[in-house]
Amino acid sequence: MPTEKIVTSPEDFRQRCETLKASPRLAFDMEFVPEHTYNPELCLLQIATDDEVVAVDLLTVGDMTPFWEVVLDPERLVVVHAGSEELAACFLHTGQTPSNIVDVQFAAGLAGYGYPLSYENLVLKTIGTRVQSGETRTDWRKRPLTDRQLEYALDDVRCLLPACDHLMDKLSELGRSDWLRSEMEPIRHRIATRQNGERWRRIRGAGRLSRRELAVLQAVYSWREDRARSQDKPRGRIMRDDLLLEVARRKPSNPDSLGQIRGMGDGAKSGWSKALLQAVERAMAMSDDDCPKRPQASPTADKQMVLKLVSALTSHIAREHSIAGELLATNRDLRDFIEWGGKGGDPEQAPRLATGWRGELCGARLKDLLAGRVKLSLAMTEAGDYEIVFEG
Repeated sequence: MPTEKIVTSPEDFRQRCETLKASPRLAFDMEFVPEHTYNPELCLLQIATDDEVVAVDLLTVGDMTPFWEVVLDPERLVVVHAGSEELAACFLHTGQTPSNIVDVQFAAGLAGYGYPLSYENLVLKTIGTRVQSGETRTDWRKRPLTDRQLEYALDDVRCLLPACDHLMDKLSELGRSDWLRSEMEPIRHRIATRQNGERWRRIRGAGRLSRRELAVLQAVYSWREDRARSQDKPRGRIMRDDLLLEVARRKPSNPDSLGQIRGMGDGAKSGWSKALLQAVERAMAMSDDDCPKRPQASPTADKQMVLKLVSALTSHIAREHSIAGELLATNRDLRDFIEWGGKGGDPEQAPRLATGWRGELCGARLKDLLAGRVKLSLAMTEAGDYEIVFEG
């Protein structure tokens, strides 16, 4: 049974990381507090190897560089569960992400256990162990940690390696080990690029803006990012999303017009309002051609029906092969495949559903559906429900 301890001093932490270099693999998890700073505040690190389970008090050990050096070693397997935030923390501090990773949440989806599975359900389904929950709203900055908090935190990694072993065996048995490896690289790519992504487009209501309004939204979103980063505050404490959207709609040109936006308050005449108004001004000075493009219009009823049929066949294939449908295809994947098929299906521009393991499972059948070579009908199940039957 792995031994357990908590590390609280910088020297003990450095020594522990030196010891970790002898481990061919490790699992880790982190406890964050995201509400008070621009980037989530790292409070606790939990590490599991085949020999020990240890917690590290990040509020007292300081620099995490020794640990990041361990996880970035390409010879060492790094196991996480839904680990995008942990990997993002690594990238934020080092500019890199581990190259040899397994996210067991993805592994479980490819092995037929469902996706996305909570850690508790994944551990129960794979190795039959129950782990406790109930500390998800803990303020991990508070010290000292209680025994219950520490036990909860250690539980988050204690079963990761055994669960990983079970899932890897299952994937090997199904011939899907390569599938998992192919899924890990896009995760690393998303982590590395999301800092430069168009997150401003995800603001609720952005899809209804004109191109000029989108330009303003992009500009004021960038202003908010810079201000939040420089003051180390959460974005919402600088300005809420709904206010950014309203600024984009109204395009204020002076403090008075800015102050007419409900919720702006006295901030409209504060020192920072000048930089905000300058951002609006820059967006208004852009040429029409340089303004961001609007998202594609909502599909017609006929296109919606095609999308539903392709989605139904994809779900059918996922059930046939006992794989999580959410992993097999997203709505974006389905739309990309339909558009690609409608343009002749150029192999050089093949979308995700026509390449790799996804292409092996459903590429040809989806092509046949779009070409009219698949028939579908309804059949009654033993339970008295209807199901779609695909032939061809």
